[in-house]
Amino acid sequence: DLILGWNQLYRLTQNPKHLDSAESLARSLIRLGQNRAGYFYDSLWSKARLPLNKLIKPEINGIFSEELVVLYELTNHADYLKAARSSLTYFFRHSLFQKRGMFPDGFLPYLMKPWKTDARFMKTQTNMIYAALRFYATTQEQEFADYAHQACSSISKYQQDGGPFPHKVDVNTGKVSAPEILLTQNFALVDVFLQAHFVLKDAAFGKVAKSCADWWLSYQSPLGLIPESPLKKTTNKMDQNSDFSVSLMKLAEVFEEPAYLMKAEKILQGLTQHHRANPNSVESSFAKSVDVNTGAITNYVNETKYLGGFLKALLALEERKAGISLVSNSINRDLYRDR
Repeated sequence: DLILGWNQLYRLTQNPKHLDSAESLARSLIRLGQNRAGYFYDSLWSKARLPLNKLIKPEINGIFSEELVVLYELTNHADYLKAARSSLTYFFRHSLFQKRGMFPDGFLPYLMKPWKTDARFMKTQTNMIYAALRFYATTQEQEFADYAHQACSSISKYQQDGGPFPHKVDVNTGKVSAPEILLTQNFALVDVFLQAHFVLKDAAFGKVAKSCADWWLSYQSPLGLIPESPLKKTTNKMDQNSDFSVSLMKLAEVFEEPAYLMKAEKILQGLTQHHRANPNSVESSFAKSVDVNTGAITNYVNETKYLGGFLKALLALEERKAGISLVSNSINRDLYRDR
């Protein structure tokens, strides 16, 4: 995350100190944290500069590999691309991915067998797909387009009646292991399928993104808010509503359908109006959850990351209203994405 931030700061400001910081940390992590097989360890013991025997996580390797590709784009230093390629090919060539087209949430170190065979769609799968798409977009190496296509095709099989996706799948059996329907997982899948549609030019993936988003919009309340688990509860989460609104803005742009932008704005209006812990104060903190039908606050906890995501969505809306792309603009494409 720190390298991602420095990369973005450099791209926005062109201040070389940010790029120097990103490169210094990336080189250290490659030197100390990359196994000879190619994957990166999740944790390092800083004093001894040795990897800790914690789980090897695809989501960590995915986000780091993508930022290494970004560093290659910024510097043209091939070592970054080499490290990213080693990490990504290790995972995408793993027997489990070749069998199921997905990754477990974590592997046991050295043995590289699944810690558990459960697999979340959000982050575990999406970060690896984003990384493969970025590698392909930068290098035009077809192998990585094929990896991304295989992963998206495998995940798309779990879309339920052309609508939402479940929470988790068992990558060993291929069966759904956690059937809960949650916006947390689904907004991320809308976003990654839209990205795959944009990069790979595959209309089928765009159709998946739209149909999933449309299912969730069918549960948008008169207050503009989307429940986190519409088949069970009427409460929402501020962060997930914010992120979903950004996905809708991207759908509106890619498919030139302004109705999605209107729905996104309605979500943000609902968050602005009903999530204030003190509705009578402009300086009020924002509550984590409300009842989407009544606006009654159900969880007063205020989290910085929830507020940050909300502010990001407000900025994204202003960008779109000004005609600035969230998709074809490469900096915005990275800024307005949840990882």
